[in-house]
Amino acid sequence: ASVMGSWLDGTLMVIDLDSSTDRSVHEGLRQLAAVEAQVLGLVLNRDSTLETKSYDYYLSEGKGKGRTRGRRSRGRRSQRKQQNERELANLAVSRPSGTNDSS
Repeated sequence: ASVMGSWLDGTLMVIDLDSSTDRSVHEGLRQLAAVEAQVLGLVLNRDSTLETKSYDYYLSEGKGKGRTRGRRSRGRRSQRKQQNERELANLAVSRPSGTNDSS
């Protein structure tokens, strides 16, 4: 990925939240910086804190127009999501030295 990153106009780093460690993410960013790859952003996959039952949206066809019902849980899942977002923001801010800033 780091070799291709030097040939491209921009790179998105995909992070598997189930298996990636902070160390591996920082190392990946360091390798991309070493070849002067322009990191456009981070994509987070497989967030194990997501609970399918937390969101229960469905479309029910009744008389006339269909109606939408939904229930959203704002408990533990929301707190975990906020924590993950804070950690990701900290990762983006505390990039290893030598990373490109497009400012």
